[in-house]
Amino acid sequence: MKVLNTKLSHVFLHGLGVFLVAILLVGIAPTASAAKKMNVDQLEKFIASNKDKGDHNLAGKLYDMELTEQLSEARLASNLASLPGTESRDALTAIADLAAFQTVPKVDQISDAAPDAAAASAIYKSGQLYVSKLLPSLPDFFATRVITRYQATPPYQPRPQDTMIYELLHKVGVSSVTVLYKGGHEIIDAATATKPGNDTETRGVSTGSEYGEILSSVLTEAAQGSVKWDHWEMISGNKAAVFVYTVPQPVSHYVVNEPWIGHATTITPAYHGSIAIRPTDGAILRFTMIADMDKKELVMQQNLMVQYADTTIGSKQYFLPSKSVMLVVVHVQHEGLLDAQGQNWVVAMNQTIGPGQTHMNDIRFSDYH
Repeated sequence: MKVLNTKLSHVFLHGLGVFLVAILLVGIAPTASAAKKMNVDQLEKFIASNKDKGDHNLAGKLYDMELTEQLSEARLASNLASLPGTESRDALTAIADLAAFQTVPKVDQISDAAPDAAAASAIYKSGQLYVSKLLPSLPDFFATRVITRYQATPPYQPRPQDTMIYELLHKVGVSSVTVLYKGGHEIIDAATATKPGNDTETRGVSTGSEYGEILSSVLTEAAQGSVKWDHWEMISGNKAAVFVYTVPQPVSHYVVNEPWIGHATTITPAYHGSIAIRPTDGAILRFTMIADMDKKELVMQQNLMVQYADTTIGSKQYFLPSKSVMLVVVHVQHEGLLDAQGQNWVVAMNQTIGPGQTHMNDIRFSDYH
């Protein structure tokens, strides 16, 4: 299905702030192996047979896994409840977040008949209409935003005598701030942002886009690319029509910032993803954006997922963000690397080398008032 003749919104889409990564030429890196790929069924069997092995031990094993399918809300909640402690629950949350851009297994999809082309088009257009009415209807409100930051550094050895410090995916820090949404803008409360214990790398992070403006651009730009109904799924207790879309580069406003050493550049790549729409009223339940990055760029990957849920403010119901995942994978960047004799540059200034380093934020919204 292709939806045409929709007015383009010129809202710029801002993703996660990109991290500048330097090679650490110290020590000996631990031996590393590729993450173990598992589907959801294999993961659940592993958890069932290992949940008595201890919280810390199980967490380490989970962090070393990569899911090839999305873990549905119901399955995630059930598996979290069965884990022995906070470390393993953090680890399962992290690998589920990384898989948020995959598709749920067929067994977790609703087997109802697919809508015909006209019905699918009508559902998509109801989503566009819903979003066009969303921003003007939102009141000013407060919310609590909790960000949990995860990071992973792959093994890399630029020279025989040098090694980069290798770390599995792991939790780095947590921050909790109060956010005010007023007049269409997001404002972070400075007092809560700077309170002791907040992770300094995340307490001021803001996309300013979860509440609606990004949805307008995604739905409009997707309609100028291609949109196709994919499957039915239960999200936040609602039956959802899940569409997959692609946005070509000429109409993209998805901005990726690349802070090269000494200067910064921005690019607007093509992107693709999915949009889940409640067919009864067009409410957006979830969307994903995956930038189509050239692997030669400093930023190898930049993804965003936002999920929405029924929220009461005052006496009225709104669909507002409940969870977001922001994922960035960047090449290692180095100012320059000398050869073993310290005489000749073997890596030039601003060159990317080695595999990517993963940075991921798990973002939760609550206490709307």
